Amino acid sequence: MGARVRVKICGITRLQDALLAEELGAYALASSSPRAPGGGSPPKAREISQALGPFTVRVGVFRDQEPEEVLRLMEEARLQVAQLHGGEPPEWAEAVGRFFPVIKAFPLEVLLLPSGPTTPPPPSSWTAPPREAASPTPGPGPNPF
Repeated sequence: MGARVRVKICGITRLQDALLAEELGAYALASSSPRAPGGGSPPKAREISQALGPFTVRVGVFRDQEPEEVLRLMEEARLQVAQLHGGEPPEWAEAVGRFFPVIKAFPLEVLLLPSGPTTPPPPSSWTAPPREAASPTPGPGPNPF
């Protein structure tokens, strides 16, 4: 049996887009807070959240908003998972994580290596791993988030 791919669609701001993404099999849909990339409104996020079926995960995207504000907006919009997309300190993720699962986004412009920060090589220099190394290692099992 092959691996199951789960797709999260970000930037959902229109109900018709959310319903189409759900119909096409999206696992999760993300609505952004006003301060996050592609910002939307909590009432619109709530309208979308309430229209979705029970098997679609509702994600809120936040940028540098304090935990109390994130929690308030999560409740107001009836979301299930918080994605922190800014420079939030770990303590903020832990505070939100007491109430909701948290996804923490990190920028890929800078890689942190044991020797310190460095700029990644350009994509033109990337190479594929050898075929035998490309197969994934089995994990502990499915994770709903």
